[in-house]
Amino acid sequence: MAKGKKVAPKNQKQDAQTTQSTDEVKVFHNAIAIDFGDDSCTVGYFSHKEGKVIIIQNEDGDFQTPSVLSFTQEELFVGKPAVHNEARNAKNTVYNIKSLLAGGGAHDTAYPFQIEQTEEGVSVQVQYKGESRTYQLYELVSLVLAKMKSIAEFYLSKKVTRAVITVPKYFDEAQRAVVIKASENIDLEVIQLLDDPIAAAICYGLDEVTKDAGDVTALVVDVGRHTSRTAIVKSHNTTGCLAVVSNNLTWECGGDILDDCIVQFLLTDIESRYFSDSNERFRESVTNSLRVMARLRLESERCKLILSQSNTASIELDSLFDGVDYSYTLNRARLDNLIAEPVKALLDLVKRTIAGEKSKIDRILLVGASAAIPQIQESIKALNIPNNCDKLIDEPIMSGAAIQAYLLRTRIDHRIEHKSQLENVGDDVSLVDERVPVTSTSIGLQANGGLTAVIVPKGTSLPHTATHLVSNATPNKDGKLLIKVVQGERPFAKDNNLVNFPQYAILCGNEAQDRGQQHVELIVNVSAEGKLSFKAVDSETKQPLKLAPTSEPYTNGVGAYPSVQDILDDAEKNVDSDKVRVSGAEARSKLETYVYRMRAKNIDDESARKLSDDTIKWIQENEEGTHQDYLMKLREYHGAIPK
Repeated sequence: MAKGKKVAPKNQKQDAQTTQSTDEVKVFHNAIAIDFGDDSCTVGYFSHKEGKVIIIQNEDGDFQTPSVLSFTQEELFVGKPAVHNEARNAKNTVYNIKSLLAGGGAHDTAYPFQIEQTEEGVSVQVQYKGESRTYQLYELVSLVLAKMKSIAEFYLSKKVTRAVITVPKYFDEAQRAVVIKASENIDLEVIQLLDDPIAAAICYGLDEVTKDAGDVTALVVDVGRHTSRTAIVKSHNTTGCLAVVSNNLTWECGGDILDDCIVQFLLTDIESRYFSDSNERFRESVTNSLRVMARLRLESERCKLILSQSNTASIELDSLFDGVDYSYTLNRARLDNLIAEPVKALLDLVKRTIAGEKSKIDRILLVGASAAIPQIQESIKALNIPNNCDKLIDEPIMSGAAIQAYLLRTRIDHRIEHKSQLENVGDDVSLVDERVPVTSTSIGLQANGGLTAVIVPKGTSLPHTATHLVSNATPNKDGKLLIKVVQGERPFAKDNNLVNFPQYAILCGNEAQDRGQQHVELIVNVSAEGKLSFKAVDSETKQPLKLAPTSEPYTNGVGAYPSVQDILDDAEKNVDSDKVRVSGAEARSKLETYVYRMRAKNIDDESARKLSDDTIKWIQENEEGTHQDYLMKLREYHGAIPK
């Protein structure tokens, strides 16, 4: 298949970016692709007729639409108009939405708009049409995706109903669920959330079936706006299947950071040339001026892109401040020196990713506009993994997603059209090669002793359904069985992420139950898009039980990690200490089980019941005891309790 190619839009007025009513428009039977980027989004689709990916321009004639929302007294601006409105409406202009979704405080950023942490997660408060409004993250994502949907619908003159949306590999199940919810909010069915490195690999042709060739291992280097990400993708050329086997992330290198290196240099030059005797006046006229700083940042980004192709770039800013016309000529050697630290951080990231895989890397795939900087390309080539990088392709992630959207749409339509035949002869998987998504980390429940009972292990192919038998770890007075969902690789639930779902109480009836007397089959389903859902049935009668969200605070858990890689690194760092703690927890569980069993056996013996109650109280007061502590207590209890 031909890869991405940009095309101009139809003739349209700037204010005509609206779609016709549903009654007047045909439905677009293909699926569009949306690259949900760090600071901008791109939309397109694969045209079977033209045999290429069509990347659609917006009403401004740009292929990229900034993921920026500006709430004003009159209306909501999305994209470039919102960017232009930022200087005079900073407190109500929301940007970095993807970064907020990815972890919010994972990097030190002071936002001019107000961010709140609520029970539902991160939210943003703005003034819109004269009143204060609070938006959840999924609502902000909805507004951005709605803009991309409208761009596609205007170009196609058809209603768009299905899409493949790209997300970072490090997004966990809860973050992916936010994107799904945002899409559902605008009547857009997500047929797949496609990992960025897989999309890039598809665009570069790693999915093409070549029966005579061996498997290919590729290193994907994605220099994004706020972060840089690397991934190792393996392609099985006899089947075309792709799998991400490793991924890493750094907040120390990204387009914004590279731009800021140039900005800081220009500020130093301006101060030395015009403000050598007054730091206070320099701050007031330059660094405190949103207009001046915005112009410097835009010019720095322009110079960075020019220096990717040329040796010099001229900066000419008329009336930058106090009537001063500022000019400077930046050369490539100076740029290389300015961005040396972020580039070193990127190389460290690459080295960390390829550790143990260097001799197996067959191709290097470059992604992101900043990846075109010669110093970055030359530094990666110097690692000899291999000697040559693939030529940088425009919008590779969006193009790969568009190809995948076309293939998946073909498979879905074929299943619908030939449903009866498929039920009889089985699905022909050779019709369309479908890349199977997997869980990025393990999903489990908090079990007895505070341990994590893993239900869906890391790397499980999606969609996936698992059944887990749960019972009450403590006596229960109201018949409710509380389940707590965690995500991560640590053996203790409190050391893992809290999945962004409420706790659930399984309503098993109104009768009080002693410890271990309630038995429920919990059915956990993870969709292909990573959406998590639960069902519960009585283990004996198989009757369905109601699951009710509870407002009870869940105080355990470390909160959100910046990335999946941090989860894996944290588990590896604590592997030895966790073994010691697990040994203690297992001994505690053994003691606790024995005490409750003997308490039930001697329920009519007052002295035995008191001994059991005192021992249970001791266990609760010594939750972090050692294996030896619990073993000694078990011997003491065993010797005192009537046999």
